This record gives sequence, structure tokens and C-alpha cells, in this order.
Amino acid sequence: WLVLNTNLSASDLSFRNLFREWNNFDQEVIKEDNISGKAAVEMVFQAPFDLRTGIQKKEIFSKVHVKIEDGALKNVSTFKSITESLKTSSARLILKKHNINNFEKKLLDLRFETLENTFVIQNGRLEIPLMQIKSNALNVETFGWHTFDNQIDYHFAFEFRDLFEKPVETEFGIEADDGSGVKIFMRMHGTIDNPII
Repeated sequence: WLVLNTNLSASDLSFRNLFREWNNFDQEVIKEDNISGKAAVEMVFQAPFDLRTGIQKKEIFSKVHVKIEDGALKNVSTFKSITESLKTSSARLILKKHNINNFEKKLLDLRFETLENTFVIQNGRLEIPLMQIKSNALNVETFGWHTFDNQIDYHFAFEFRDLFEKPVETEFGIEADDGSGVKIFMRMHGTIDNPII
């Protein structure tokens, strides 16, 4: 066996093409048909390579700084799991069906202007440091990890009011948001095929 070491720097990468060419990075969660946008990437990568079996995935160490612009995630099954959880929990009594359906529609066509973070791959898992995502669905803080065998532990925090439809103008004017409110904390863990939310 031998050790592969590489540094990569690239700009203006198409996510759809990147995922297609790299066989969706050997995962089923986000595939080439689910992702779009342009990315700038700086990566340090190290992994042992066995001439008989290939890259030893659990021994990979990589630090990947990614900046995505004009990105979109479409029809991601994990997002569908989140809204299904809302529909079957006591939250449905407060949110009402039309708010959950509207949120699901946005989440299944999630768009964001800029997303930037430095991810670390080590010990057979992808580690996602705390980051903020500002999107058309809601603004969320998230961190977590995802193993190569699809064990997950994701944490999310967002403003409860973001789940409701934005107020419409009435005869009294548009309701102003004073910035206060309840913050929701959500954890998704277990396996990607059977997440516990």
C-alpha cells in the first residue's frame, strides 16, 4: 500500500458535474440531481491506498474549505423527514397544516446565496462545524457529523416564527417583527435511512 497526499484549490466548480463525475461521493443522501451551484474549494487530502482494495476510507484525513454561491438543494429526502416529523408531532397543533406544507415546499426547493464552511473528514466520518445557512426557507444554525456508513448526528437551531407564512398586509398595515421569539433546537440522529428527530 501507499499513502496519497494532495492539496487542491479550485474555483468555479459546478456541483452537479462534480457529484456526477465522483459518483455522488459514494452516498445516497444528496445526489447530482439534488444539488446545484458554483463552488470554490481548497482541500488537503491524505489517505492510505491499498493496491488490492483501493482507498482505505476509514483512514482518510481531509480538511475541505468550501464556499458555495447561488446554491440549491432540491428534493432532499432528509428534509422530507424533518417535515414529516413536524406533521406527526404536537408541533402540528401550533403550526397548522398550511404552514407545514408551505415550509416543506420551500425546504424541498432550498436556495441560498452563499454558504461557507471548513469540513473535516477523519475517523470514517464527515464533521460539520457550526455554520449559519441563510436560505429561502429559513435561517438556520447547524453542526454535526455523518459517518461513511450513514450514522448521523445533526443539530439545528432556528427561529420558530420562520416556520409561519410571512404576514400579509391588512387594513392596519403589515405586522412588524420585533426580533424576539422562541428559538427551536432540533436534533436528527440515528441512521440516514431511519432518522430520529
